[in-house]
Amino acid sequence: MERIKFKMYTLVMYQCKPIHAGIQSWHSSDEFANKYENDPIIYQDYLTWRRHDKTVGILDAGTSGMFDSAIEQLQTNGIPYAEFKEEDNRNQPFALAFLVDERAWPFKNEKYPDIPEYYDLLKKFDFMNKEKNRLVRQLKFEESAVVRDKERALKEEAIPIFQAWTDMLGTPQNIFLREFLKRYQIFRG
Repeated sequence: MERIKFKMYTLVMYQCKPIHAGIQSWHSSDEFANKYENDPIIYQDYLTWRRHDKTVGILDAGTSGMFDSAIEQLQTNGIPYAEFKEEDNRNQPFALAFLVDERAWPFKNEKYPDIPEYYDLLKKFDFMNKEKNRLVRQLKFEESAVVRDKERALKEEAIPIFQAWTDMLGTPQNIFLREFLKRYQIFRG
């Protein structure tokens, strides 16, 4: 079985200069190691990353409100993370780090791609719902059995595709991380 690769993603406050973004990222990844050194599973993944993969993705966290929101979302979804707080700046957090396995990488991930056929089904379903609602409003008629049957068929077609994709990604946390990471841009300073 092929080894799963890891990447340490860091979110850095937007006001950092690029050199400081790199330094803050380094600090936050060190904080990650310190925080999880007694957790055998997380620390083993960290060591695998440090020994073999070594790649860091530095992302722009935006404003302090967006940064706080990211922390809340990571906590809510059970994602291990660590913050680096700058002592010289009133102990404000400037960066946070979290380890992501390759199944959740959202950028140029050919090994574990998104599922366009599922998204196509969702678009069809969304279009059909909009069309149904327009007709119901315009013609003032009840939803027909035909419309309900089409909706049911689309759902039945989408469920196995989505299930296969979620099985491929491995964990609910990976599904969350894939969508979470798409919200952020690579830090450019």
